[in-house]
Amino acid sequence: MIRTLSQVGRVIRAFFKAWALVLTGRAITPKARPHPEVWAWVEDGEKRIDTVYRIADKLGYDLEKRKGITLTIDKRPIAMETILAAVRHNLTREYPSLLASGLEYSLLTLRSFNINDQHRIERLGELEIFANTPLNGAIQALSHHLSVLPLAEGDV
Repeated sequence: MIRTLSQVGRVIRAFFKAWALVLTGRAITPKARPHPEVWAWVEDGEKRIDTVYRIADKLGYDLEKRKGITLTIDKRPIAMETILAAVRHNLTREYPSLLASGLEYSLLTLRSFNINDQHRIERLGELEIFANTPLNGAIQALSHHLSVLPLAEGDV
């Protein structure tokens, strides 16, 4: 819903730009995403975290059980669900937002977040209760994926 005059102005400008494109027979060409290799890595990571959730649910580690499984990282208790939710949030929201921002240190920020995510997932994979289960394999695959964030042009 349009709520402000500036939004109305943007809609009107967009309409006339679109109309001009139609009249001249030109098409809108989307801008290329910067750092396509990092975008691909993020998208693959999204699939991997979804796989961890799917296998956990299938093996009976539902939301309540994941909240009850805790480990100590950096001298603080943290629940399995908190770790997985944070990684999912970063892969689906924060990383794409950073990549799209085009800010000078966005890749460095993404790397910093990812180091924390990878460390937490690695520690989660060390829990004995998951040993020799498909869930451990999915967690290990996610951990490995997070450890191989590709370098991008302009990366520091």
